[in-house]
Amino acid sequence: MNRCFNFLKNKKGFSLVELLVVVLILGCILIIAVNYYMEYIDTARMAKARQDIDEIVKAIRLYNINEGERFKVEELSPRNLGSFVGNYLEYNSVMSVEPADKNQDKSVMDFFSNASETPKDSLGGFKLEGRALLDPWGHYYQHIPNLGIVYSLGPNGIQEVATTTKYEEPIRSDDIVVNYLPKALFITKAIYVDANQNNQIDFNDFIELTFSKPAIVDNAISLDFDTANPVKALGTVSIKGDEKNPMKAKITLIPPIPSHFTIGETTIIPREYIESIYDYTPNEPIRLQRFDALKITKRRN
Repeated sequence: MNRCFNFLKNKKGFSLVELLVVVLILGCILIIAVNYYMEYIDTARMAKARQDIDEIVKAIRLYNINEGERFKVEELSPRNLGSFVGNYLEYNSVMSVEPADKNQDKSVMDFFSNASETPKDSLGGFKLEGRALLDPWGHYYQHIPNLGIVYSLGPNGIQEVATTTKYEEPIRSDDIVVNYLPKALFITKAIYVDANQNNQIDFNDFIELTFSKPAIVDNAISLDFDTANPVKALGTVSIKGDEKNPMKAKITLIPPIPSHFTIGETTIIPREYIESIYDYTPNEPIRLQRFDALKITKRRN
């Protein structure tokens, strides 16, 4: 009994150094755990943003096909979308969260104030059933129609993609970007329109070009296009882009040299290394690609 008492009496507690070592080890474990958790949250949010953008892209493509015109909304906020949500973008297909700035859209806040119950997802966001297309960081998804991209501003909430987009290089920003237009710029249709309605190919008639993506027509001239079967069949023409729809351009037949192409047989060919027609890609725009097998057809009435 005395031995046991003496043992307990002589036993010392932890020293200050030992306690500090334990605290330090626990702190390191906590830091590692928190960093791992934050990385997991960031990865999950980025995956969710990309999933949302994929759904938006599908809706935009469907809109472009059904409406016969491009979807031109740039900031995907409730006031801009109208019937797009519901008609093309399904409710609940995009996760929404509370805006970073609650004053940035009154319609969203009206929804918050009138909602009896606002469920939250596992990332802390709000499900608004498609009423607001907000990314996991609380910012509206963005759309640049002329570049054919939908993107999230990313964790930093700063728009960086609009001035740095290149197809050849990765975008050096935290923006999450999805392209829905082809990389190459080429002519998809060349439709002859009998503007005079006299069943003759003559002056003031025109050929309507449709591009694979929005394009800029910059001082194009007759020599920028050639034909085959027969060659040099365009004559004198005026080439202008469509201000309302940059995916189209018009080749108008003008004096003095008449055209003599054959509808359904003559192919129209852009000049190689053409400089006057290019896309909207910043810094290094993509030029119109040469394609030798596009026949001039007639618009169906």
